[in-house]
Amino acid sequence: MTLKNIDNRDTSADIIRIIAVFLVICVHFFLMSGFYGQNIDGFEMYPLVTMRTLSEICVPLFMILTGYLMCGKKPNRDYYSK
Repeated sequence: MTLKNIDNRDTSADIIRIIAVFLVICVHFFLMSGFYGQNIDGFEMYPLVTMRTLSEICVPLFMILTGYLMCGKKPNRDYYSK
């Protein structure tokens, strides 16, 4: 990547990507820790349930980011061969 390309880089897309990667890690942590099989009893579970619910937006974030980055592309023969 040249210095000219770095000047044109959209840093907000990088920030969204970093947040989405962190949320994917959170979703997999909840899966591997057995959280989905637990009963939700008591006030202590509310922060964990809130974090799990908020972390489920990771896939839509990646899809929105991909659509944003691909919106200026024009489909042609070379586009599909890559």
